[in-house]
Amino acid sequence: MIRTDMKKTYYQILGVRRDASPSEIKAAYRKLAFKYHPDHNPNDKKAVQKFQLLNEANEILSDPETRKEYDRSLDLLDEDFSDTSFEVFEEGEDVIINFYFSTSGKKRKKAPVKGPDLFTQITITLMQAAKGLTQKFTPEGRTVRVTIPPGVEEFSTLVYAGCGGEGKHGGPYGNLHVRVTILPDRRWKRIDTDLYMTLEVDLYVMILGGDVSVETIDGPAKMKVDPGSFNGTIKRLKEKGFPPFKNEGKRGNLYVTLIIKTPRNLSAKEKQLFEELAQLSQSSGAST
Repeated sequence: MIRTDMKKTYYQILGVRRDASPSEIKAAYRKLAFKYHPDHNPNDKKAVQKFQLLNEANEILSDPETRKEYDRSLDLLDEDFSDTSFEVFEEGEDVIINFYFSTSGKKRKKAPVKGPDLFTQITITLMQAAKGLTQKFTPEGRTVRVTIPPGVEEFSTLVYAGCGGEGKHGGPYGNLHVRVTILPDRRWKRIDTDLYMTLEVDLYVMILGGDVSVETIDGPAKMKVDPGSFNGTIKRLKEKGFPPFKNEGKRGNLYVTLIIKTPRNLSAKEKQLFEELAQLSQSSGAST
C-alpha cells in the first residue's frame, strides 16, 4: 500500500489520460512547459512550481519502465484519479511523487525522482560576455561552478545539467537555469557578433592622415586614418568583434566611426596659421 495522502498524479499534472500514448505525453509536456516556463512568467513563483512538476512528471512518464512501475504503484491506491486538469492545480496542493514499488512480493522501495530545476540570474559586463567566465553558485546550500562561454547573448538562459536541486530516493540532481543580463558598455555597442564605437580624431590627423589607437576587447590596436577623411567616416577592424557563442569560428568585426575633434584653446600662433590656411583656401577657390 502506498503511504501517501497526496492528491494528484503525474498524469493529472500533464493533463492526459492514464492510457495516453508516449506521443500524447510528449506533446502535452511541451505545450505546458512552454506555457509555464519561467522565461514567460517572470517573478511568478507559482509558474516555477508548475514548471518543476511538469519536468518531474515527464521524467517518470517518458520512460517505459519507470512508467510501468509508477502505474503499478497507483493501482495500490484506493483513489479516483480520473481528473486530468492541470489548471485546477493551485499552490499548496500535493502531488504524488513519493510512491513505493511493489515487485514480486519483495520489499517495496521508493522510486528515484529527479531533483527540481532551479532558476537564478547573473549580470556580467560586455567584456566578460566576450571572454567568458567561471561563476560560482550555491543552490540549496551546495556550491557548484559553471562556465559561461564566450559570446553569450543578452537575456539568454543557460542550462547546466546536474547543478540543480537534490534528487529523492537516489534520483539525479535537477538542472540549474541561469539567465544572463549584460551591462551596457560606454565604449562599444554590440549587434550580434559585431561591435560599434565612435572615436574622436584630431583635425590634423583627419586632414593629413596618420595612425590612431583604438580600444578593442583584446586591448589597444593601431588603426590607419586616411588623409582627407571626413567627419563620420567608418573604418572596419576585421575580427576585432565578438566570438560566436559556443563556436570557434571567425569573430565579428569592430566598426569605428571617426568624429573630428575640434581644436580648442588655440594659441595665437595656431590662430594665425588657421587664418593663413583660410586665406589660401579662399584664394584657391577664387582662382578656379
